[in-house]
Amino acid sequence: MKNLKKYWNKRVDRLVSHISKKRSTRSINYYHDLRIEIKKIKALFELIHFHNSKFNRKSSLRPLKKLFEKAGSIREIQMERKMLKKYLQQSQSRYLDVLLKIQNKYEQSFSQIQFAKVTEEVRSKKKRIGKLFNSISRKAAESYVVKMKRKLKKMLSVELGDKDVHKIRKQIKTLHYNIAQVQVESEILDGKQWTRFLDLLGRWHDCEVAIRHLKKFIRKTKNGRVKVEEVSSILFNLTKEKAKLLVRINKTATLLR
Repeated sequence: MKNLKKYWNKRVDRLVSHISKKRSTRSINYYHDLRIEIKKIKALFELIHFHNSKFNRKSSLRPLKKLFEKAGSIREIQMERKMLKKYLQQSQSRYLDVLLKIQNKYEQSFSQIQFAKVTEEVRSKKKRIGKLFNSISRKAAESYVVKMKRKLKKMLSVELGDKDVHKIRKQIKTLHYNIAQVQVESEILDGKQWTRFLDLLGRWHDCEVAIRHLKKFIRKTKNGRVKVEEVSSILFNLTKEKAKLLVRINKTATLLR
């Protein structure tokens, strides 16, 4: 399919453009945008693998692994700082200072990646992987969408737990990135209920990330300037919020079955 090959070339060019940006020119959404580009490429690789099981997705993604993980660590801290401000008694909490220091540390580590080498590896795969899209027919691509939809519906047919929410969130994102490129009409991901469901999944994920960081901080902290009671109170409130979101996620899921 020509449109898939064109889309792949666009993704590579966008990714290289992001990688090439200097730290001083990166916007606050830089790490989020970078991860989105890589997620779109990962989704395309799944589509290729569906058509050609010999295609090695893991090997093809290897040059982007460190980039994706380090950008993800920074993005998580950014979202946690934004979310926790509403739970803190004062906007200049010591814990927010701790998070900012961690973010700066992660950004320094991210800047040490050999971007020129990553760019070279990505560009070297552009033409070779691009050729693989020539052998993917519309029928094969549509079969992929049908299978993904069926898999998603099956996941929604039972009550969702924490692990299920993680899996279904990834599944939806992958389907979302590919479905428009295959150019088929689908009720999946359309409508108010799906919009509400996706919003709940995102909010649940933000709570999950913050809870994980807070637990780690409480367990390992030696920072006497931060009141553990304040952090524990935030953890308690977020745990309650996460539980409520899971109930709402399951309630909305019943409307999508």
